[in-house]
Amino acid sequence: IPTLDPQKYEVLGADMQILNMKVGSGEKIESVPGAMNFMDPAIKMEVNCNQCWGRCLSGSSCIMSHYTNEGGNPEAIIGLTPNFPAKIIPLPVNTGKVYRAKDGAYFASYGDVQVGYDLDCSSATCCFG
Repeated sequence: IPTLDPQKYEVLGADMQILNMKVGSGEKIESVPGAMNFMDPAIKMEVNCNQCWGRCLSGSSCIMSHYTNEGGNPEAIIGLTPNFPAKIIPLPVNTGKVYRAKDGAYFASYGDVQVGYDLDCSSATCCFG
């Protein structure tokens, strides 16, 4: 969610939350497989395995679900839930912004977000974290 615009999303629930996202005409959303709870009929779903090696090596799913608003509804809504009980924490993702996160931390995003891995072959990191 590049700008964290509260007009574009809403997180509902105290625990085991649901993320409602407004998808404008032509906009795309990416999520982990199995996250879709409901969606407007204007939204088309497809899956792909682009960048699968980086995703698999980082502990994420090799396949991602993509949702595009191709219909006439300019404010189509999709509801997404994590695949396990979890809290949803929106993070701003700007150009060049990098987060180091635990395996499986990525859930969904607007726009161009890349999930990958960073390999550190240091013996100090191996032994002491």
